[in-house]
Formats: sequence, C-alpha cells, structure tokens
Amino acid sequence: MRIIKSDLGFRIFRRSRIRLLPERFMNDKKVTVEQLREKVRKFRQARGWERDKNVKNKVISLMIEAAELLEHFQWREADEVLLHNQRKSEVVVELADLLYWVVAIADNLEIDLIEALTNKLKKGEKKYPAHKFPSKLSKSNLEVYYKLRDKARKRK
Repeated sequence: MRIIKSDLGFRIFRRSRIRLLPERFMNDKKVTVEQLREKVRKFRQARGWERDKNVKNKVISLMIEAAELLEHFQWREADEVLLHNQRKSEVVVELADLLYWVVAIADNLEIDLIEALTNKLKKGEKKYPAHKFPSKLSKSNLEVYYKLRDKARKRK
C-alpha cells in the first residue's frame, strides 16, 4: 500500500487499484482515468456484468449510444441543441453512455486509454500538420484535410 499526498488530500493505492473519491469531489480536473475505470468496474461488478467478456456486445452498445447522440443533432445545428437545457442534458447523458462503454471496452481489452490517445494524436500531427491548415474554419480547411487524408490512404 502506498499513500500519496495530492491537492485533494491523500490517495491510497493498493495493488494498482485506486480508492475512489466521494462523488462530490469527482470532476474532470480531479479524477484520473484509472479512477474512472475503477468506478465503471465496480458498477459492473455490483450487477454481475463483469463476467461478460464479450467485447463485441460492448462495441455494439457503444455504436447504439453513438447513434442516440447523433439523433439529438439530426436536423439541428449544435447551438440549437446546446442552448436548449433539456436537449443539452440529454446530450450529456448520451456522452456519459459513450464514455462508459469506451472505458468498459478498454478495461476488457487492457488498453491504456491515455497511451492510445497520445499515440493517435501523434499520428494525427504527422498526418495533418497544423501549419497546413488556415487559421479560421472554412471550406478550404476541408479541402486540405481531404487532400492529406487521400494522400495518406494512397501510401497504405
């Protein structure tokens, strides 16, 4: 057991499992990905769902939730959704569902999400260098993107 002092007080580490903070202290700035994984694990264990090792079913669930998120934006612009309190709260729920399934899948496959995202961003930096894009969002941004994407696909 290791005890580490942090800005939140003390965190206790046991066998690579992190004790979760009380929910009132949990937010993006204070919770680690490992703590999030542990929260999802405990939720699944409490219901006996951790025995389901079928990743395919989890990926299907992820896609269903992605479609539910998309449904909120169908025929609407983002500001129409985000400025309407009920619609925004529904989007928050769908994003939480997506995050839940991403974490569950990564946990099942023993994928380090920070490492995976860091590697993906590095590849994106090489594939789509920022200096090749105009500073303002425009149609020319899309044209640059498609040219770079097509060039990368031809190399494969």
